[in-house]
Amino acid sequence: MKKISLILFFILFLIFILCGVILRSLPQRIDSTPIKEISSHDFKNDTPEADIFYKYMKKQSQLYNITDIGDRTVFHAIGVDLNDDGENEIIGVPFCSGYSGTAGNAFFILKKDKKGDYKELTYAYFFPIDPIYIL
Repeated sequence: MKKISLILFFILFLIFILCGVILRSLPQRIDSTPIKEISSHDFKNDTPEADIFYKYMKKQSQLYNITDIGDRTVFHAIGVDLNDDGENEIIGVPFCSGYSGTAGNAFFILKKDKKGDYKELTYAYFFPIDPIYIL
């Protein structure tokens, strides 16, 4: 029984040491200052960014056989240069079924590729509480 306890202790000790080594090797964010701060009131549905976002979402819905994504007016977007490359990324929020509800709202970040097409960088869910911080 004493040998088994000693072996288990040694295994747990090795796991503890390995976890510490792994965690120290992960990149650490030194500065948690937001890259951009935006307001949910900045998102509009009558902008060129909203048109691009709607077309992107319509194309995506066809790929996944989603039949009804709502009309054009429920797609709100804003253009923001997140990485200071001189080109606005599009942050879009669809206020329609499947993307908006009691769990919050989906938002998508689209970036223009070299061919001029917009591709999805990421998406997430959030509660539209101002201000919105992009880290």
